[in-house]
Amino acid sequence: DDDARQAAVEKAWKALPEDATYEQIAQVWLRIWTAPERHPVAGFDVTVSPVKSVSLLWAFGDDRVKREVMASHHDGVRAALEHLRAHGAFTRLGTNGIVQVDTDGLAAAVFDHRMSREKDPQLHSHIIVSSKVRVVRDGRETWLALDSKAFYQATIGARIAYERAVEYQLGRRLGVRFAARAGSPIREIIGFDPRAILHYSKRRGAVEAELSSRHSDPTTGREWIPTGRWRRSAQDATL
Repeated sequence: DDDARQAAVEKAWKALPEDATYEQIAQVWLRIWTAPERHPVAGFDVTVSPVKSVSLLWAFGDDRVKREVMASHHDGVRAALEHLRAHGAFTRLGTNGIVQVDTDGLAAAVFDHRMSREKDPQLHSHIIVSSKVRVVRDGRETWLALDSKAFYQATIGARIAYERAVEYQLGRRLGVRFAARAGSPIREIIGFDPRAILHYSKRRGAVEAELSSRHSDPTTGREWIPTGRWRRSAQDATL
């Protein structure tokens, strides 16, 4: 809020040398008052989902196939959680968080879903991770903020761990094999008609259409949004 920003300005001014110029003083004020406002969060949502052919295998398979697909999905969720624990469960201590410290782990809850917003078959789980982590130092327990930057970086590997675990488990349980789509690194179950995958991917089509409309002028086709902001635009388009 404004009081906090003003307090930060006054603290920064006191740290300036006595012979600080007016320009240096003004730069401190400008830097603090124009900095983006930061909001604390209660937790983070890491969503993991298999490729579309896996969801279709679950949707149209018999009871045994459904059980094996869901079990493979849950094995993937556990692999993602293990990766997050090993590579993203940190906090920071010291001035400006200069020291990264390991913690006792993560507090998380998992919620399973079976359809997309467009009502297509789409297995996915939301891994809700608390933004607070426990640290025990000198016999004293303290709850501190999760290092969000390290955690975010770990989510990339966690999704890869999930995908690899699902593919391995489905091969072991049901004998299915995967191969990359034509012209794409995405690996689907061999034998599924690409037209079926496209037909049951209406949510992806809706997101891509929305993203395209935000990136260009429909009358001229000229780009509106710098390409460096495409990721944020894609996140907004899924809301």
